[in-house]
Amino acid sequence: MLKPILSTNLARMRICERAYAGLVRARAEHFHEGARRYENYDIPEGFWWAKGHQALEQDWAAGDFSTWIEHRIELKAFGVTFARSDVQKILPPPATATGESPQSGFQRGAKRRLATIVAVDVAGYSARTEIDEAKTAAEVAALRAIVDAIAQAHDGRIFNTAGDGFMLEFGSSMAAIEAAGDLVAQCEPKVRVGVHLGDVAVQRNGDLLGHGVNVAARLMALAEPGAMLVSADVYRTIHGPLAQSLRSQGTRKLPKMAETVEVFALIQDEGG
Repeated sequence: MLKPILSTNLARMRICERAYAGLVRARAEHFHEGARRYENYDIPEGFWWAKGHQALEQDWAAGDFSTWIEHRIELKAFGVTFARSDVQKILPPPATATGESPQSGFQRGAKRRLATIVAVDVAGYSARTEIDEAKTAAEVAALRAIVDAIAQAHDGRIFNTAGDGFMLEFGSSMAAIEAAGDLVAQCEPKVRVGVHLGDVAVQRNGDLLGHGVNVAARLMALAEPGAMLVSADVYRTIHGPLAQSLRSQGTRKLPKMAETVEVFALIQDEGG
């Protein structure tokens, strides 16, 4: 881990921006969330929402930071350290006497883009696996073919899988919502779906990382089997009849994150 002693404000701001995007891990010796107290705590990404600006009180020499969430919950982190390997990926290495980087292959950071992410997983996968592992594995294999076909039909792609989970990328929010609706309607076993529009980092193998991916996954975790939840960031880009079928479900606190977001659910016509 790396103590947060950085010489320039720009470097400090970049650390905070990447921490908010989920690209730099940070740990606090002591973490306070209102009246709650934690020791040796992995700082949630939402803590860095201010991205190094004035809303984040900063003492880089001591490694102490504090901010407010939703103007009502004060968060404090003391004795903060950042993952050295994460920091080295986004800050240039020190120059040698000749002005060259001592590491010629140093990667200054992945390319970034805005994408609509759809996170999908099978409801009750663990319980089904315990009952019949072979059958469940076969069901997931068949499900992948359906998910892949739906993604391609809407000009999307699967960029990551893990067990029963699938992560999809789409170039437009409209295409993502239409694909998510098809996934909910066509997939068997029933799936949970989360949709979010956000900034992502593109890895060399085509995988995507970052805050946009994390929010989609956490929205999925809040969804009921056979349903989807959509973030307000996606909703604001949707127009026409599809927008009218999305109904606000109020604000929700995302699992393992400090922030809350307004979420929308797809409401099917009662007449079918």
